[in-house]
Amino acid sequence: MPNINSCRASAFTAFRTTLAEFRGKPVTEVQFRDAWLAKLQQDPSLFAAGWYDPPPHGMAVLFARGDDPSRMSYESLRQEAAWPDQTKADWRGFLFAYCSCISRTTGKLGDFDLTLYFGDDPQLKTHYRNCFNATAQLLHSISPADTSHALFMRAEEIFAQANLRLSTTSITAVTPAVLGHTFPVLPQSILDTAPTVLAAEHKNLIRTARHFIDRVSDWSLADGLQFTVEPQLRSALDPALPKISFHYLAQVKDGQVQICRDIDELITPLLN
Repeated sequence: MPNINSCRASAFTAFRTTLAEFRGKPVTEVQFRDAWLAKLQQDPSLFAAGWYDPPPHGMAVLFARGDDPSRMSYESLRQEAAWPDQTKADWRGFLFAYCSCISRTTGKLGDFDLTLYFGDDPQLKTHYRNCFNATAQLLHSISPADTSHALFMRAEEIFAQANLRLSTTSITAVTPAVLGHTFPVLPQSILDTAPTVLAAEHKNLIRTARHFIDRVSDWSLADGLQFTVEPQLRSALDPALPKISFHYLAQVKDGQVQICRDIDELITPLLN
């Protein structure tokens, strides 16, 4: 697995460590988020908070019970209802985590998210596995010759064949559904003068500089920009099933597709 983004690697390592500390123990969303955030803030190469704001600190942690996974089906992390609160962990249920850290040294984003399901309910496990397998099929299909439009249209076909629908949205994109976006890089002039937390204008610069993977955009993946493949998937057959999200990072470099699959380390043990 290539390490194509050290900022993301730091964020994922901090999350993995936090999960190991709390798994099986009583903890709330806010407590988990704050412990994860504290680890990130110990890394001098990262800004003290993420760029995607709100939610607070550019992070999200959501827990949901297996018999009531509705908290997984948020509309947008920007809405206060999807911010971490005093909801307690159910370690037979779901955990969703998102981080939008950014490097103070390179100006690169390091976003990732993932949904974890720890239970053994057959219907929920089948849905979770179906979402993962469809996403894996899409990742495997990426070609250096692809455009963003071709990738999006292929994604819709793959998801439809799996009886899934894409529910990822962005207030910045011009279409309702998006599959991912490029990672803009903050210029050195901003890094040289920015304090430990990015100013609102710099966060907005990142937000508006992204190129999306959607139905109308058509840029070449071979341009070399790092881009996300982050489908938020719902069942097309059963609206009661929760939204499942997996966030990967990819790049076409020297004619080869490189994909950061770090989150699979935590996901694949839960698929059996």
